[in-house]
Amino acid sequence: MKPKDYTLEATKIISNLLREVRKIQLENNDLVDFVEKDDVLILLKDKESEFFFQVNKFGSLLPRTNNTPIAMYSISYQPTWENNNERADDVGSTSRLFKRLAEWIGILKSYKEASWTEDYYITKAYEEEFLCRV
Repeated sequence: MKPKDYTLEATKIISNLLREVRKIQLENNDLVDFVEKDDVLILLKDKESEFFFQVNKFGSLLPRTNNTPIAMYSISYQPTWENNNERADDVGSTSRLFKRLAEWIGILKSYKEASWTEDYYITKAYEEEFLCRV
């Protein structure tokens, strides 16, 4: 998708969204990659599985009482919850999108902490010790 596929107002809103999502991805670059894909606005993929979070498209701008538009998006993500690894599709505002993204990242962090190997605990202890000395 390209900026001129949308109105200028929508393009500015999407640009801000991309900037914020990239910042979140960089903060969690040990967990997720930002993947460029032409048919979706945003695609984040888990580095260790097929889990993903994507913004499929910009839906519309809904008017607000104070004349500030509410941007609506179509999103898909997997896993849905901690007890459900299925894909979910949703439509919502920017705030709903960021809520779902935070929940999704939280699930990935929980998976990372739930290691089944002893190496994880040794590495974690080393990291904590190293960070305390810095």
